[in-house]
Amino acid sequence: MASGAMDVRIRPMRHEDIEAMEPLSARSYFADPHHGRSPLEIAAWVSRTTHLLDTDPGGCWVAEDTSGAIGFAIALEREKMWILASYAVLPGRQGVGIGRMLLSAAMSHGR
Repeated sequence: MASGAMDVRIRPMRHEDIEAMEPLSARSYFADPHHGRSPLEIAAWVSRTTHLLDTDPGGCWVAEDTSGAIGFAIALEREKMWILASYAVLPGRQGVGIGRMLLSAAMSHGR
């Protein structure tokens, strides 16, 4: 485990995490907390993520350190398919193994 990931804890996602994951995803993908997303687009993201947490809780994971949430992975299983639906780590924390830790937790859902 890289030194930047040593203080990171991977845990199952909870419903109270979801609203914080949307701006985290925008920052991770676009380096902008909302990237011009409308309130409707933000609500749709929250709704989709809530649905996945309700239907596939074993595929939903959060990475956090003492500052709070720094990444997440959301996976689902349908029939014989495992699908990684969303996956993000804050830009300043990328490249130290946090994504690998999240992906490993999410992949355990498909095994």
